Amino acid sequence: MWHPEQGAIERRENMRKVKVENINAKRLDLAAKGYLTPADLQIYCQCGYKRAKDLYRILVEETEAEGKRVSVFGINTDRVNNYLGITEQSIKAYAAQGL
Repeated sequence: MWHPEQGAIERRENMRKVKVENINAKRLDLAAKGYLTPADLQIYCQCGYKRAKDLYRILVEETEAEGKRVSVFGINTDRVNNYLGITEQSIKAYAAQGL
């Protein structure tokens, strides 16, 4: 019998199945949107939802401290990359190598 939470459970399980080998390809897919939500940060940073939510809150506070507004869609990908100390070029290079 179908349960209302069944779809949500399946989505959560699919999110957890991101392999470390293809993390950079997944990061490129997420970065193509231009913004990241806490759920996207969870995949992008390979962490749990609580840590991703904390990171999201930190980035929102930094953005607002600079006098800028945060998009309703999420945090700008460039801001996340700067915080993590990675560049889009390095992500592309690693994705091309299959790492």
